[in-house]
Order: sequence, then structure tokens, then C-alpha cells
Amino acid sequence: MNQKENKKIIIFQRGSVAAFALILMFILAVATIGIITTASLERKSSISTGSSTTAFQVAESGMEKTLQYFKDNFDKKLSDAGSCAAGTGIVTYDPYTTIRFRSNDETYITDCEELISNVNIIKSIGTTKQETRVIEEVVFLAASKLLLHLNGKNFDGDFEDSSYYYEKNDPIEINGDVSVSTDILRFGGGSAEFDGTGYLSIPDSDDWDLGTKNFTLDWWARPESLTANNTYLEIGSWPDSVLIRQDSANTLGVYIMGGSGYTYSFAPSIGDWYHIAIVRKNDDLRVFVNGDQVGADQDISSKNIQVSDEMRVGSSVYASGQVFYGYIDELRISKGVARWWDSPFDYPTAEYWPD
Repeated sequence: MNQKENKKIIIFQRGSVAAFALILMFILAVATIGIITTASLERKSSISTGSSTTAFQVAESGMEKTLQYFKDNFDKKLSDAGSCAAGTGIVTYDPYTTIRFRSNDETYITDCEELISNVNIIKSIGTTKQETRVIEEVVFLAASKLLLHLNGKNFDGDFEDSSYYYEKNDPIEINGDVSVSTDILRFGGGSAEFDGTGYLSIPDSDDWDLGTKNFTLDWWARPESLTANNTYLEIGSWPDSVLIRQDSANTLGVYIMGGSGYTYSFAPSIGDWYHIAIVRKNDDLRVFVNGDQVGADQDISSKNIQVSDEMRVGSSVYASGQVFYGYIDELRISKGVARWWDSPFDYPTAEYWPD
């Protein structure tokens, strides 16, 4: 599948007659928690208020299924969508419309304080003009601000972003010698091979201003050298940056908005693949390798991340000589969501969808 095809949002089931009143009630209920809704029949419509409804259609009978994604506000709760009945998780927006939410494990959410970032299914039941409609929305978070499969375009030497925000991030600029390896990879058909002289650069963006929000930075790495300051990634330029590097053969360093940084015991073996995840949840920072937490929680409540430059993969921005030698695959920047927190977790075994 072409990487850009992953960005398409399509309808599961055909629709027919427009049901303005029900959809309007539904949109009003969910607009307050920051949802952008896409229309049926592959027609896209950005919904920021309850006034834009022209693109919506529902089935004459049965259940209409559509796709949605959360744009932002991942820290909002179900109770922000309307009146939430304690112990049930059922939200009533008005006398005619009730909404239920399911989590990723397919169970209904009963806690009104649950974050919307944990919602996978939204089911809306409403009655208008003595007709009942049932709408089931499959939810994507769209928290991935950058998603690099690093397969290359048709496995050639170019790289592209596969997130919903690719128009802001493309083109991915190659500096020096970075190539596509189709022999050594984690999955997906290719990985980026860094020879210790090159790096990838992505333009500066307000998406890199992570602020005090939750975030997750994760990627696969296979080092071929363990020299000092072997840099995986820097977002912005130190001290206004997030910098992750192999400080030494035995130590991983994470530097957030300057300072002495946080160090973790991590001694990778040359030639082995590792899944690395840097996760902020509220005021704490955790680092995971292959699903296991490394080191202790760090208090980063004072860190308001506002970066000042481009992003580089395989090199520091501030110190250009601090480069990576090895392979990197499936790199993702997620803003507003802590994708993992409890340890151990099942680390990914396939390419990500842009959620």
C-alpha cells in the first residue's frame, strides 16, 4: 500500500437520506471535545461547530458507520461532552440523544472521568420526527504529528511523512549520506540507514511545541556504533529543544529544554533492534525500551517545550557532529497523548496507522 493511501478516511457503509436534526445533535454533543468529523461517501468536512452538516448522510435503516478523528484536546474527559451518568459513562446531550463510548479493548467505558484519548468507538442513538437513528463512529486520535515509515517512496532514496499532517512536514530533506535499506529493517519493507555523516531534517512547525501536554516519541533503532553522543533525534536546537542521544555505550540521555538532562542505563548491542519510547504523562517522564521501563520517573513539571528550530533524525541540530550510525525505522511523534505508561507493554510488531 502506498504510504499516502494510509491517510485516506473512507466510509464503511453506504448512506442515503440526510438526517439533519440527528446529526446536528450529535455534532453539538461531540464538538466540545474537539472532534473533527469526516463525511460519508469519501467527502471530507471539517466540523468545528454544529452548523456544518451538509456532507452527512445516514442509512434509512440499521446502523450507519463512519470514521472520525480527534484533532486535539486529548486531556478532555467524557463528561465534557454533556451530562454523563455516574457509573455508566452514558452521555445525554438532550432528551433525544444519548452517546456511549467504547475503549480499545472493545468494552464500554463507564467512568465519566475517562480521557477521550482512550475512546475507540462512539455510539449515538437519537430520535427525531419519531424516527430513531443509530450511528457508530470509529475513532482515530490523529495525535501522530509525524510518522516516518522510512521505507522510501517505492523503496527509493526519498522519505516522506505518513501522518495526517504530511503537507506541513514534507519534503523530508536528506542531508549527507542517508539511504533506504531493504535488507536490514524492522518491518514495512525498508529502514533508514545512517552512515554517521548524514541526517534527515523536517521543517520547524508549531506541532513541535509540545508545551506541557502529554506526548510520546517512539522509534526503532539498530545501532552500528556506540560512540559518545550518538544522536537519535533532536526537535529544535539546544537549549530550546528535545534531544535524545546515546551519551555513551551504556547510557541513554534525554535533554528537555536545556539543563543537565536525564540519564538512563541502556547498553544496546550492535546489530540488535530496540524499540525506544519517551513518554510524558502530566508532570512525569518515563523511558521504555522494548516495552520495559528504564530508570525511574522524572518530574518535568517545569518543562514547557517551545522549540526554536527544525527537527533532525540521526543528528543533533545544535551540534552537527553528534550523529547516528546505524538504522532507524518507524519513527513517530505523538502530541497530546501518552500512548504507554504501565510497564511492561506489548511493543509494536507492525507499521503504524496515522492515528
